[in-house]
Amino acid sequence: MLNVGLDNVIGGQVLGLSAFRKAFGYNYNGSWVIKSQYQSAWSGASVGAQSLGNYISGWVADRYGHKTSLMISILISLAATSVMIAAKNIGALIAGKTMVGLGVGFVVAQAAPYAKELAPDRFTGFATIGVGTFLHIGQWLGAGVVWITATQFPGVNDERSFRVVFGLQYVFAVLFLVFCWFLPESPYYCVRRGNVERAKKILRYMYGPEHDVDVHALSIEIEIERARESAAETGFILPWLSTNRRRTLIGIFVMTGQLFSGNLFYPSYQTYFYELSGVKNAFAITFANYSIALLGNFLAYSLVDKLGRRNLYNNCMLVCAVTNVIMGSMYKVQEFNQYAAGCVAVTCIAVWKFSYMFGLSPGSYSILGEVPTSKLKAKTNSWINIVNSLVSFGISYAIPPLYNPDAANLGMKMGYLFFGSSMIYFVVGFFCLPETGGRSGMQMDELFQERISARKFGKVKFDPENHIIKETVGRV
Repeated sequence: MLNVGLDNVIGGQVLGLSAFRKAFGYNYNGSWVIKSQYQSAWSGASVGAQSLGNYISGWVADRYGHKTSLMISILISLAATSVMIAAKNIGALIAGKTMVGLGVGFVVAQAAPYAKELAPDRFTGFATIGVGTFLHIGQWLGAGVVWITATQFPGVNDERSFRVVFGLQYVFAVLFLVFCWFLPESPYYCVRRGNVERAKKILRYMYGPEHDVDVHALSIEIEIERARESAAETGFILPWLSTNRRRTLIGIFVMTGQLFSGNLFYPSYQTYFYELSGVKNAFAITFANYSIALLGNFLAYSLVDKLGRRNLYNNCMLVCAVTNVIMGSMYKVQEFNQYAAGCVAVTCIAVWKFSYMFGLSPGSYSILGEVPTSKLKAKTNSWINIVNSLVSFGISYAIPPLYNPDAANLGMKMGYLFFGSSMIYFVVGFFCLPETGGRSGMQMDELFQERISARKFGKVKFDPENHIIKETVGRV
């Protein structure tokens, strides 16, 4: 996920580098800019390729395992980075970025379910938040490197400012390729493929020689068998049938909510946004914002189980909505006091980013790892990420012509757009988003099969055989 975070930041932050804009753009009213259609292709094509990666990764993970799927993504990343470093024209650059998106699709679709299947039930929240944390550490590192290269190679003709940044992706890809070689395969995958003995060997390696691997492996078999029995059909369409449909829609909801809160705009365009808003030291402020946001993500570790995924997600979505509307209102202030508007923009983005990293991101990845049924985890997450990537593609393609000064030039009024969408997600989340924390796979299956209301998930009790105690449903 480090490389995914790097790519997320680098793709937007390099737009703030004058050397990058000169190398691949044109002069507009005395400033170097990238044409909006190229910016749309730069971000949109990558996201479109991510959808393809999501689709392929589900099949690969089912047939060859999560580990193999992740290693393929690294090899794609290495090839894509080579193309981007060598690119001399905008077409080659976009081709390399598109290849990166394909690799990202593999990682994003499989990282959360892989972490969930490896972690003990009581640590699934930490494990799935960890997926997002490493993504954000990658973003933080990327912002720091862009700041350093912008300072060390400030010349408009010095292409090292962005080619060094692209090259950084080599480092983490190689390190992860080595690290991934020693990771165990998911015991759930082994059981699904009928290799119970290999699953026991992995469980013994993970939990130690004192752990009762026979009981653990049996519980995995029972969980998968119950999920299989609840499904009347098989195939890639199964996540959309019966009670699985609700689980798939919840996953889509939490992931696309990140996008509609402003996540494709503020992190990617904040340096460019600061420059157009008249803010000085844009790269340094961007790095500071990522540092503050990373602190929010670390705080989430200690509070995600106490506050709950549902509360974290919904409340932080509301905070994002408020900062969005304040940001949008600054377009009027900017007309007579650009400095004041810029200061408010810096503050709003800092608050937005902290809230996103404290609640939206960890809440999303926790729910994404916990809501699919075990039997369909790979396929469900592939569908979730396919839809998420398609939505990302649409938003990524639309942002440049809406925001760029040589196009619609909405500027700070972009905040109004994300205020409306984030408020919709807050209202829907209040009624439809369940609390998934602290539940085993069998308990989650039972809750969905009994069609328990989303607002009652957190308080329903179970008997020792993991069946719902009906009396608790009536009291909550």
